[in-house]
Amino acid sequence: MVLSDYGFAGLWTYIHPPVHDARMTVISIAGSKGGVGKTTVAYCLATEWHLRGHKVLLADADPQLSAMRWAERLGEGASSFPVIAVGDRAHVDIAHMSEHYDIVIVDTAGRKSSRLVGALSCSDLAIFPSLPSPMDVWAMAATIEVFHEVQAMVHTLQGRILLNGAQRTALSAGAAEALSETELPLLRSSLRRLVAYSEAPTAGLGVTAYAPGSEAAQEIRAVTDELESILNGQQEVQEVLHAAG
Repeated sequence: MVLSDYGFAGLWTYIHPPVHDARMTVISIAGSKGGVGKTTVAYCLATEWHLRGHKVLLADADPQLSAMRWAERLGEGASSFPVIAVGDRAHVDIAHMSEHYDIVIVDTAGRKSSRLVGALSCSDLAIFPSLPSPMDVWAMAATIEVFHEVQAMVHTLQGRILLNGAQRTALSAGAAEALSETELPLLRSSLRRLVAYSEAPTAGLGVTAYAPGSEAAQEIRAVTDELESILNGQQEVQEVLHAAG
């Protein structure tokens, strides 16, 4: 069992994390493989919710601190949201933020770790970006195993897979089968490989602030709309796969 790796004291801590204010939503962006766009998704979602008028915090729980470096590119005086680094007790730090923020986005560590368990244990929703190939989906197996074990303790935790680098064609049979094995629903919205996603970090911005009229910005708004529907209970749990086209 993955959680048992942390011993009884650690297991108890993560099963019973500090409870954050119900008015604050916590979303973790998780993945065990580099190059799937985890930090891009985290930063762009935080940007879009900030633009929608929410009090947003981006918590960087990844030791690589990619979100922190992204934020450092933003010029002084520019209006944005705070980005902070959190460590192994991310769940405690986040719980203490309840009265200050509406939405906390956590860019989690990219492997099995106490940081990942802590972030998931205090989250309302976990998003797993993945490239649309069987190998990339299989690479998420260890992270999704941790998710399912945390979800068994934290029954309110939901999870979704977000396809990144998707094409406007049906999924291959291999990718579809691999996705079904995760036992997680697939978001109807997806992201493609668009230039704006690679340009936005140099300006320290998410794509909806960097290029608000771009196709990338439209994609992020669509993902944000869908996540809001899930969090508001308006979207019923769908089948693990849906027709792509």
